[in-house]
Amino acid sequence: MFFLYFVNFIVNHFFMFKTRNFFYNIGQRIRKYRKQQNLSQEQLAEKIGISTTHMSHIETGSTKLSLPVLVDLATTLKVKTDSLLFNEENKTNIETIKLLEQAILNLR
Repeated sequence: MFFLYFVNFIVNHFFMFKTRNFFYNIGQRIRKYRKQQNLSQEQLAEKIGISTTHMSHIETGSTKLSLPVLVDLATTLKVKTDSLLFNEENKTNIETIKLLEQAILNLR
């Protein structure tokens, strides 16, 4: 039982460490796609109905963004929400953690 608690503790802290820059990374991906569309922050903010300040804060990771805003951004930028949320490295890490969790469950 202690072992499972310990493993759970380690996995949770791993996620916290990996997600420190989670919102910053999302913001940087939004910025990349916005620039590819030749849109300013002001133009994109207007298209999705948020303030320019909020758009700036999203791109710098200074604020979290709601699901409706995320969907509006993806729709306006013509990308999947997954493209804004994850990069290939994150997908690989999630797959690795799932494999670790399964291996731990098999130890029981």
